[in-house]
Amino acid sequence: MGCKSRWRGPFENNYAFLRKTSLLQLLNHRNDVSFVAAEDVEGPLPDNTFVVDFFNDGAKRFVNVTGFVAGPSLAVRLGESHSVGIFTNLRTAAGSVNIPNEFSYYKYDARPFQAGFEIPKMRVALLNWSEIGLNYALKVPTADGSMNFGISLKYLQGYEAGYIDSESSYEHTKLPGNTITLGLPNGRYGYAASSESAVFSERNGRGLGADLGFTWISQDHEDGYRLKLGASLLDLGYLKFNKNAQAHHLQLDSTVTVELDDYDNFDLPNDLETVIRTFSENSLNDSLSTYEGSSFRMALPAALSLQADYGVTEHIYVNALYTQRLPTFSIGPRRSNLLAVTPRWQHRWLSVSAPISVYNWSRVHVGLAARLGWLVIGSDDLAGVF
Repeated sequence: MGCKSRWRGPFENNYAFLRKTSLLQLLNHRNDVSFVAAEDVEGPLPDNTFVVDFFNDGAKRFVNVTGFVAGPSLAVRLGESHSVGIFTNLRTAAGSVNIPNEFSYYKYDARPFQAGFEIPKMRVALLNWSEIGLNYALKVPTADGSMNFGISLKYLQGYEAGYIDSESSYEHTKLPGNTITLGLPNGRYGYAASSESAVFSERNGRGLGADLGFTWISQDHEDGYRLKLGASLLDLGYLKFNKNAQAHHLQLDSTVTVELDDYDNFDLPNDLETVIRTFSENSLNDSLSTYEGSSFRMALPAALSLQADYGVTEHIYVNALYTQRLPTFSIGPRRSNLLAVTPRWQHRWLSVSAPISVYNWSRVHVGLAARLGWLVIGSDDLAGVF
C-alpha cells in the first residue's frame, strides 16, 4: 500500500529568453524584479533588471507550459499479481508547437510594410482540468522476469479553456500604425472562463480519459533487473465545456483589417468577451456574427511514450525515454516531443541521476536530480538554474 502527493510544472519555449541570468538570480530579486527588451537597453542596468531577448534562427517556434499537482492517491496490492488504486490530479497545459518562423520577433519586426506572407494552419490552446481516476495493474510472471499491464480510467472536470484554430492558410500583412490585415481568414476560436477571477474556481465542463501501459522486465538479481522495456498511451480523452463557454467561427472571402490599438485597453482575461465582440464588430459589422454556440470539445494532450531501462550493474542504470505527441480529433493543447537519456546510480533509499534531454528537437538540456527516500529534488536544465 502507498500514497503520494507531488507537484511539477515545466515551461519550455524557443521564442524568447532572459539574457545572461539564472533562476537563482531571479529568485533573489523576486520582490522587485523588472524586465527590459534587448533593443531598448542603453548603458548599465540595475541588478534587479533583466534583459528579454529573442531567438533569431530559422526554426519554427513553440511555447509549451504544463503543470501537474498530484493530490491524495492510494494503491493497494492484491496478492502477487494484482494491484488497484485511486488517484487525483490537478493539471494545466497550454501552448502551440507549430508557430511559423515568420512570427519570430526580429524577423517580423524587420519585415517591410505591405509585404504580405502566407501563414499555414496553426493551433493555440489552453486547458485547466482535474482528474479523479481508478487504475488496475496485472503482473504476469515469465521465465526470467515479468510482463505487466496497466490501465487508468479518469473522470475529468474542466475549469478554464481557450483555443484558436486556423483551419486554412491565410495571408498576413503588416501595415503602418500598428495595423495588420488578414487575407481570407478561416478559423475557429472560443473559451470557457470562470465567473470568478481565480483559476480552478468553477467547473465549466466534464469528460473522460484513459492511460494504457505495458512493461516487460528481465530480472537477474533480487533487488533489480537487467532490462525493462515499456510502452504507454497517455491522455486519451476529451472534455466538453458547456458552462460559461463560447465557440466562434470566422470565415471570409475578403480581407479583414485589424487595428491592434483598439485592443490595448482591455483587462484580460476579464474582458475576453468584450474583445471577441469588438473583433466581430470590426470584422463583420456585427458583434455577434462570429458566435457559433455555447459549447465545445477539447482533447487531452495525447501521446505515445516508449521507455527502456538497462541495468549496467546492480546499482547503475541507464534510462531512455521517447515521448511523441499524437494527433487528436478535437482541438486541444499539444504535448511536447521529448527524447531523454538518463544515467543514474540508485539504492533503495538514495539515487542520483543526470538527465540529458531534447524538447521538440530544439536545444539540448543537461540536468541533475537526487532522491532521498520519497523526496526528489532537481532540474532537467542546470544551465537555467545557475
